[in-house]
Amino acid sequence: MNDAALAGDFDEARFRAKLIVGKADAAGHSDLVRAGAHLMYTLGPMGTPPHSGYGAGMLRIANELDRIGFTPL
Repeated sequence: MNDAALAGDFDEARFRAKLIVGKADAAGHSDLVRAGAHLMYTLGPMGTPPHSGYGAGMLRIANELDRIGFTPL
């Protein structure tokens, strides 16, 4: 998600954020779901530029993933 945003591919970042929210919801990680939902709002609809503050939203997700002990592959 972060790599996609850094590359300017915000539609891919939106897709990845949606995956995170779905998996977090299924696993019962409500704080991560809220962080992801807020990021999805900040990224805005497909095909549009993101709103300001999306970087902070991505950091919030990273912090939540660290908090729950997620280790990337």
